[in-house]
Amino acid sequence: MIGQRNLYDSYLAKPSQNLKGRNKVLMVHRNRMLTTRYYYWMYLKRVNYMNILANLEKEFAISEQRIVRCINDEKETLDTLMDEKPNTAYLKKNYPWFDWS
Repeated sequence: MIGQRNLYDSYLAKPSQNLKGRNKVLMVHRNRMLTTRYYYWMYLKRVNYMNILANLEKEFAISEQRIVRCINDEKETLDTLMDEKPNTAYLKKNYPWFDWS
Protein backbone atom coordinates (compact mmCIF):
# COMPACT_ATOMS: atom_id res chain seq x y z
CA MET A 1 0.00 0.00 0.00
CA ILE A 2 2.45 2.56 -1.23
CA GLY A 3 1.49 6.15 -0.51
CA GLN A 4 -1.27 5.25 1.96
CA ARG A 5 0.50 6.90 4.89
CA ASN A 6 1.20 10.00 2.81
CA LEU A 7 -2.51 10.31 1.93
CA TYR A 8 -3.46 9.91 5.60
CA ASP A 9 -0.94 12.54 6.72
CA SER A 10 -2.12 15.05 4.13
CA TYR A 11 -5.58 15.28 5.76
CA LEU A 12 -4.37 15.85 9.31
CA ALA A 13 -3.26 19.19 10.60
CA LYS A 14 0.17 19.19 12.12
CA PRO A 15 -0.02 19.94 15.84
CA SER A 16 1.45 23.24 16.92
CA GLN A 17 4.67 22.87 18.85
CA ASN A 18 4.11 26.15 20.70
CA LEU A 19 0.79 25.36 22.40
CA LYS A 20 0.69 23.31 25.56
CA GLY A 21 -2.35 22.36 27.59
CA ARG A 22 -5.91 23.20 26.87
CA ASN A 23 -7.24 26.03 24.77
CA LYS A 24 -8.47 28.69 27.23
CA VAL A 25 -11.01 30.15 24.80
CA LEU A 26 -12.63 26.75 24.24
CA MET A 27 -12.68 26.06 27.98
CA VAL A 28 -14.47 29.35 28.68
CA HIS A 29 -16.98 28.60 25.91
CA ARG A 30 -17.59 25.10 27.30
CA ASN A 31 -18.04 26.46 30.83
CA ARG A 32 -20.58 29.03 29.63
CA MET A 33 -22.54 26.34 27.80
CA LEU A 34 -22.36 24.14 30.88
CA THR A 35 -23.59 26.97 33.11
CA THR A 36 -26.42 27.73 30.69
CA ARG A 37 -27.48 24.10 30.75
CA TYR A 38 -27.28 24.14 34.56
CA TYR A 39 -29.60 27.17 34.57
CA TYR A 40 -31.98 25.37 32.20
CA TRP A 41 -32.18 22.23 34.30
CA MET A 42 -32.40 24.14 37.59
CA TYR A 43 -34.65 27.10 36.80
CA LEU A 44 -36.73 26.15 33.77
CA LYS A 45 -37.09 22.39 34.34
CA ARG A 46 -36.91 22.42 38.16
CA VAL A 47 -34.76 19.28 38.32
CA ASN A 48 -33.09 18.48 41.66
CA TYR A 49 -29.39 19.16 42.12
CA MET A 50 -28.09 15.58 41.97
CA ASN A 51 -30.07 14.85 38.80
CA ILE A 52 -28.80 18.05 37.23
CA LEU A 53 -25.22 16.96 37.85
CA ALA A 54 -25.97 13.51 36.42
CA ASN A 55 -27.53 15.07 33.30
CA LEU A 56 -24.60 17.44 32.79
CA GLU A 57 -22.11 14.64 33.31
CA LYS A 58 -23.74 12.75 30.44
CA GLU A 59 -24.06 15.82 28.19
CA PHE A 60 -20.49 17.09 28.63
CA ALA A 61 -18.62 13.86 29.50
CA ILE A 62 -16.90 15.40 32.52
CA SER A 63 -17.08 14.48 36.20
CA GLU A 64 -19.52 15.98 38.66
CA GLN A 65 -16.63 17.55 40.57
CA ARG A 66 -15.39 19.26 37.42
CA ILE A 67 -18.90 20.45 36.61
CA VAL A 68 -19.18 22.15 40.00
CA ARG A 69 -15.78 23.83 39.51
CA CYS A 70 -16.72 25.02 36.02
CA ILE A 71 -20.00 26.50 37.22
CA ASN A 72 -18.23 28.20 40.12
CA ASP A 73 -15.79 29.71 37.60
CA GLU A 74 -18.78 31.07 35.66
CA LYS A 75 -20.65 32.56 38.62
CA GLU A 76 -21.10 35.85 36.74
CA THR A 77 -22.75 34.01 33.85
CA LEU A 78 -25.11 32.21 36.22
CA ASP A 79 -25.92 35.47 38.03
CA THR A 80 -26.71 37.11 34.68
CA LEU A 81 -28.95 34.21 33.68
CA MET A 82 -30.76 34.35 37.02
CA ASP A 83 -31.25 38.12 36.69
CA GLU A 84 -32.37 38.11 33.04
CA LYS A 85 -34.30 34.82 33.22
CA PRO A 86 -34.06 33.93 29.52
CA ASN A 87 -36.70 31.54 28.23
CA THR A 88 -36.20 28.32 26.33
CA ALA A 89 -36.59 30.02 22.94
CA TYR A 90 -33.70 32.38 23.73
CA LEU A 91 -31.49 29.49 24.87
CA LYS A 92 -32.38 27.47 21.77
CA LYS A 93 -31.43 30.42 19.55
CA ASN A 94 -27.98 30.66 21.16
CA TYR A 95 -27.31 26.91 21.45
CA PRO A 96 -29.51 25.17 18.84
CA TRP A 97 -27.67 21.83 19.06
CA PHE A 98 -28.96 21.15 22.60
CA ASP A 99 -32.35 19.60 23.34
CA TRP A 100 -34.34 22.35 25.10
CA SER A 101 -37.66 20.50 25.27
